[in-house]
Amino acid sequence: MLLALLTSGCAARTSAVGLLQIDEGAPVLLRDAEMDLKLRPGKRSEAIPYLGGCTVDVSGPQLGRTVWVRDWSVVTAYDGSEPFVGVVGRVNGMLALDDRNSGSVFLLEEDSAAPLVSYEGELVLVMGFVVGPQLLQIMGYRVLGPD
Repeated sequence: MLLALLTSGCAARTSAVGLLQIDEGAPVLLRDAEMDLKLRPGKRSEAIPYLGGCTVDVSGPQLGRTVWVRDWSVVTAYDGSEPFVGVVGRVNGMLALDDRNSGSVFLLEEDSAAPLVSYEGELVLVMGFVVGPQLLQIMGYRVLGPD
């Protein structure tokens, strides 16, 4: 019945921005000024449980205080900065990040990117700043998946 409501379009669609609270064994909560929403991540939003302490924008069908997340973006990282989120890969032999927030590909400054070499192909959240044309200096990162 619930699945039928979600797939038939009968459930209201929502977009909400708030701080993610992740407590082991408890539902993922999105806390905003008005209320807490319980999030149900799907296949395209599997990274949600790894974004604790970040402010995110989520959208999807809502029933009561539960949102089935269909789309998401990170507004601020856990340190308060505007992050880059994407899959680590290579471009012309250099490590790069295909940033899902901006749709741009950033090359990663070699020295600061050294810890990310072992996470090639993984989705990561990167805190840093642009130091040249499409060149990203990494100040910190978090892998958005199981260890």
